[in-house]
Amino acid sequence: MPCTNAQHYISDYEHGLAQLRWACRCLGLSVAVSQLEQWATAMVQSFSGPGRYFHGPEHSFNLANKVSQTADYQDDGIAVLAALFHDTVYSHIDGGLSPAIAAVLRPLMKWNDDSFSLTFRPYRAAPASEAVCQVTAKRDGSAPCPGRLLVPVVRYDIAALVTFLFGWDESCPLKWAEGCLDTDALAVDGTHGTPTHRLADHNEYLSALWASQLLASVLSPGQIAEMAVAIEATIPFRGAWQGGAQSDRRYERLTEANKRFELGLSELQIQTAIHRSVHLTNCDLESFAAEDPVYFLDQTWLLLPELNPSLRNPHTYRAEDYRWALQRMEAFMARLNPGQIFQQFQAHPSPALHRAWSQRADYNLEVARLYLMAKVVAIGLIEALHEGESGHLPLAQMLGQLSSIYGTSAWEQRFPVWPVSQPLQSTLEFKVLQVAEEGRITPCSFDSLRSPLTAMLIRSIGFERISQLRARMQLFFDGKIDAEALLRGCEAKVIQATSQILQPLS
Repeated sequence: MPCTNAQHYISDYEHGLAQLRWACRCLGLSVAVSQLEQWATAMVQSFSGPGRYFHGPEHSFNLANKVSQTADYQDDGIAVLAALFHDTVYSHIDGGLSPAIAAVLRPLMKWNDDSFSLTFRPYRAAPASEAVCQVTAKRDGSAPCPGRLLVPVVRYDIAALVTFLFGWDESCPLKWAEGCLDTDALAVDGTHGTPTHRLADHNEYLSALWASQLLASVLSPGQIAEMAVAIEATIPFRGAWQGGAQSDRRYERLTEANKRFELGLSELQIQTAIHRSVHLTNCDLESFAAEDPVYFLDQTWLLLPELNPSLRNPHTYRAEDYRWALQRMEAFMARLNPGQIFQQFQAHPSPALHRAWSQRADYNLEVARLYLMAKVVAIGLIEALHEGESGHLPLAQMLGQLSSIYGTSAWEQRFPVWPVSQPLQSTLEFKVLQVAEEGRITPCSFDSLRSPLTAMLIRSIGFERISQLRARMQLFFDGKIDAEALLRGCEAKVIQATSQILQPLS
């Protein structure tokens, strides 16, 4: 659930403040309490929007704890800071930038609705005359207040450093370097010859840019570079870079930045920074290698309302809205390569461990794909049976309450337990049936934990037939066949049972 009430906000603020204080202590920094409080306020505000079902405070705090559990990173303040700030910007979830972030980044960018262009040259260190720009700062040392914005001194040299580390290609300044930031929406703006970028394509970059400006008064440029490459590593699911690993590309750019920006990092510090970045991103994506696929599915499900705003109001979204959200996730899972989830650098983690994680991720993805396929067929049946005027009604109005704080909604209680008519062919199929019947883990406002109609389909017709129906469902979704033609091709027992179960509660 997103964090929205005052009690949760205070708890998150205190947690964030404690972790910032710990990170500074690990780095040997002496930071005024008032400044730590302002940082904590701005940070917690940034990821406490009502659309943050997964990427909220708990996710960042848990990641900060997780990266510190390994012996090599127990006292690593840079790792903690990178974990805390890596998701502070999620513009497509939050509907833009938070006021605190926008206030800091405004001098660095030219804004145009949901896109931006840079106001500085991103591929070189700024001369002394351009290095800093004093902006009115509000630092009065009083207790944190949601309405107070922290606007630090603008450091163009630091902005150039971070931008370079995220892959700005000097040889071709009108695009981001291959394999780094998304280039789908490039359009020359004219400001220093820089392109315009959509906010949603560059969340990690903007997060790092904001964090670096916020912390530039206490961190050295070298420490900021180490933090920035760690945040850059959390851009997920990227393929090889010019035949090599993304971590190798990161190492090359940090090495080059060390010379170009005179960071003073030793070779050991550079290698440690890349190892840290790999450790952070692997911790960030660890649910893909969960021992229990139910945990992986549970975490994945919280992304649905983030990516599909219509689901955030469980009383108004339609069957079509829910089905479209499932289809988007289904398509994503279908194209995701498990070999591109976890990273390595200089054989760390070990090849054997990396292979084990990738194999576990492959299995979890297979479970997710099968589960999503069956659920798409189930919601497709509901959509077809209610086609017409009732098809535009909210799903909750058609089915009743979809979730319950007591664990089982009225909708779930209406389903009888069907015998298994089609034997399950693998442990994979058994696991999907188990998830459908027993449910996911984390209660959420937008969906039931259990999937009784999906379970009924699995038990009554089996996965092979569900797969066939999924292909036919797509014709219906694409408008190539109507509901009547679709239902004629389905088993009568399934249509009859589903129709009876979907009758309004008396």
